[in-house]
Amino acid sequence: MQNVLETNELKNFFLIAESKTNQISNYFEEQKKDINVVANSSIISDALFAYENALKNFGSNSEEYSKVESKFKNILSFYAAEFSYYDLFLINLQGDIVFTIKHEDDFNTNLITGAYRDTELARAFQQAIEKKEFILSDYKYYSPTDEPASFLLCPVYRGNQLVGFVAAQLKITDVFELLRDYAELGETGEVLIGQKIGDEIVFISPLRFDPGASFNRKVSIGSEYAIPIQEASMGKDGSGLSIDYRGVPIIAVWKHMLEPDWGIVVKADKAEVFSP
Repeated sequence: MQNVLETNELKNFFLIAESKTNQISNYFEEQKKDINVVANSSIISDALFAYENALKNFGSNSEEYSKVESKFKNILSFYAAEFSYYDLFLINLQGDIVFTIKHEDDFNTNLITGAYRDTELARAFQQAIEKKEFILSDYKYYSPTDEPASFLLCPVYRGNQLVGFVAAQLKITDVFELLRDYAELGETGEVLIGQKIGDEIVFISPLRFDPGASFNRKVSIGSEYAIPIQEASMGKDGSGLSIDYRGVPIIAVWKHMLEPDWGIVVKADKAEVFSP
């Protein structure tokens, strides 16, 4: 009887894991389509050129820069609101952030030599320069916002010439909303996401039993706890019985996602699954 229950529950969890993985993948595919629409607008290349010129020759507090703002900021803010971005950046080929909507501390800094050269935005910019294509950054702490952030960069062309990049700071919390549907997961089931950072697996989504877990709860690679999220975050798929992050016996299905580079686990307490 226990084997039958385990088999049935694993089938159910596998379907949920597939569904959640597809939903997350679709979210990022839609974000790519949206940023491509933005990048291919002639307004973006015009704005990048105008902001770069005003910032370089007159400074961010100048009347000339204010004139550029009055011409372009409303449409750029519309794009950000329409596609639900936290912020929108224009970055020239030298790595200068010549425009942001929020004007946080990253505005008017350089991603190669400036204070934020070691951030995920800077790493994504370096990759974008090399590959000249869409780049999705890892989801990690970003100090100008004082919270985790992920960025999607897209090349901007003027005719056939690459002139810079537009970057969207995504609202990854939209993804986490996809994980909070517990309708098919009983009283103890949940879906969680982890990411390998160094020699640890970091829980990047809030948890059913720990809403503040995002980037606060971690597990060392090789620990006897949370083996499913360890394996999923390191590229392995699997299923079966294990011990979760609370030290509780569970039944789980786990999968690795390629983009973003995350592990996803669907699980429930063993005691609930095997109860009469």
